[in-house]
Amino acid sequence: MSEKRYAQLQANAEYESRYAKLTSREKEIISYLIDGRQNKEIAEELSISRRTVEAHRANIKAKMGIRSISEIVKRSFLSDHA
Repeated sequence: MSEKRYAQLQANAEYESRYAKLTSREKEIISYLIDGRQNKEIAEELSISRRTVEAHRANIKAKMGIRSISEIVKRSFLSDHA
């Protein structure tokens, strides 16, 4: 196995491990983000405040060890979470 492929497999395993630790609500927020929804739209759909959506996004970034939500969207397309 090539070094590049091994590193990719390790990164995928780390992603899956972190994703598994998200709450069901955080995973739900991710699904809306993948669909291109804005915070306001997500808040209205889930009957929560925009600030709550922002808090979920911050928690997702912290738990997933990412800097931007676009990273989680990209990774989700590469895995089976899209």
